[in-house]
Amino acid sequence: MAESHSESTSDSLTTTSSTPDQSATIPISTPRSNHVPEIPIEIISEEEMAILDAAFAATRSFLPSAIRSASAASPSRIIAGEISKTARSVTMFSKRKLSACSSEDIEDSLLHRFRKNQALGVTDLTGTEWCEKQMENVLCLGRRKVSKAMKLGQARHLELEEEVVKRVRVKVESNEDKWALKLLSSIAGVNQFLFEGRTRELLLVGFVGGQWIVGVIDEVRKASAEDSSDTGPLLIDTKTRGRDTLPAEP
Repeated sequence: MAESHSESTSDSLTTTSSTPDQSATIPISTPRSNHVPEIPIEIISEEEMAILDAAFAATRSFLPSAIRSASAASPSRIIAGEISKTARSVTMFSKRKLSACSSEDIEDSLLHRFRKNQALGVTDLTGTEWCEKQMENVLCLGRRKVSKAMKLGQARHLELEEEVVKRVRVKVESNEDKWALKLLSSIAGVNQFLFEGRTRELLLVGFVGGQWIVGVIDEVRKASAEDSSDTGPLLIDTKTRGRDTLPAEP
């Protein structure tokens, strides 16, 4: 009687019969867990997305050269190496300053970085309301150079001021003298408004929310007798422009 050629071992993963036309493979069952791990979700800002895009773009530029230099290596090692480089690149870009003037602590506001030891101007508030990025660029890179149109505007403001008040040159030697002169001019402007009903370039100083705020009113007038008695002072803001024509309608 011929011996059977079927083999069966307890350590083998499969069992195969001796019949050439019949074979059976019995896989070893692996335990399956119904527990699905939670994937953390983090919402990132548009600025952070731009940083990530720049990092991947920079990585994509040296990816072909890295593959050619590592042609003798296995594909898995190449991919692993590039992923590592990408991770380092993303980390590098994420740690970069978000703007040209950002400090290491990005939580610091523009107020603490640029107006920490001085008063806050009304222009700082209105400029931030108009465009935060423009105000950041002004603080970081400086204001644009005074153009010819800006000089004409300054001359026009001076001309209007001389119609109301007489300017006197006073020599100052310290910051205290400078602020004393400003306060005296402000007091004179308030008296002129009370007795004459009009003044220009009126300095105002306030203390709001623990912060000193300084501003200048172009012109303030009393309401005329024809107006209602409930009407308060009229604030007039003189705007100049580089062209003689009126701006186009929106």
